[in-house]
Amino acid sequence: MPPRVIQVNEVLTDTATIASGGSLSAGVRVPNGYELCAVVMPAAWTAANLTFQCSADASAYANAYDDGGNEYTVTAAASQYYSIPEGELRGTLALKVRSGTSGTAVNQAAARTIGLVFKPV
Repeated sequence: MPPRVIQVNEVLTDTATIASGGSLSAGVRVPNGYELCAVVMPAAWTAANLTFQCSADASAYANAYDDGGNEYTVTAAASQYYSIPEGELRGTLALKVRSGTSGTAVNQAAARTIGLVFKPV
């Protein structure tokens, strides 16, 4: 069987669900050869920005920070599509999505499913 050819614009999708009353999703594996390029917010959302925990081994997770030492944050609202700049979370084998920040997590009023969009690197 010939190898699968990945088109430059071919994306893969998955979801991360934050449980009702919770603020952090379970871990989601990043497809091999891909990186997170966007998040798609659900129609209902208890107001909070998004932050992430990342893992290089899908076991131990750490809060994600930008080059300036700030927690990597996506300003988020319901029913929105947010692009993640190329390379921001590259090298991540698995990630968790948090409602709020590590210091001020925001519990969601109901289960919330966030769309994750991955692009090849």
